[in-house]
Amino acid sequence: MTRKHRIEYPVSQIRSWIEDDGKTQQWIAGELQRTLDPRVTAKLIYKVCKKNGIECQRTGPRSAEGHPDWKGGRIVNKSGYIEIYTPNHPNQRKHTKYILEHRLVMEENLGRYLLPSEVVHHIDGNKQNNSIGNLELFSSNAEHLRETLKGQCPKWTEDGIRRMREGQQTKRLRKLERLEILRQLSESMNQMTEPGECWNSEGLLRFLVELEISPMEAYEMGPELLLILSAF
Repeated sequence: MTRKHRIEYPVSQIRSWIEDDGKTQQWIAGELQRTLDPRVTAKLIYKVCKKNGIECQRTGPRSAEGHPDWKGGRIVNKSGYIEIYTPNHPNQRKHTKYILEHRLVMEENLGRYLLPSEVVHHIDGNKQNNSIGNLELFSSNAEHLRETLKGQCPKWTEDGIRRMREGQQTKRLRKLERLEILRQLSESMNQMTEPGECWNSEGLLRFLVELEISPMEAYEMGPELLLILSAF
């Protein structure tokens, strides 16, 4: 039986392809199948790399320019803002190397990195008009909203209006319930107090416990409760 000849791999060239050009084992295998031997596979290239101390590239698509969906490092996100591929930026978000373009433009204009709390506003409302003349910097989102929403009428939905009305009604009912508790408390203390008798703090606390009023509930009743207790 004739033994097939051994493949002599160009180790130096493979090292250069991987370390200098960022090529994958699959790409190298395809190249060597065409120019060296059709038996070459990506698995064999991996073994060659391991044997010769060459750090292999990942098998999936390359990042940035090497990715098949690479669009030049400038994309539009789902919110309509332009993002720029900036892999070494200190404020890049988790799991992405893209930074909002309008923040980069403002940083270049100021000569410093923006703080995470700072907000860059588009003056004309166009999210993709990132010329410096159309950008305004605010120190916080609260300042941004306070300025940009000034004089505007909120566009509440019918559901939002309904929930606000229900919330106001609930607050009114709670206030009425609280006043009724205070009225009953005042009447009970009048009935339990003898003429000329004064209530000390220990007696008042015991009285509240008997009425199953916790210190937190007493606190939430506010000054009205204090006025009632001070009368005794």
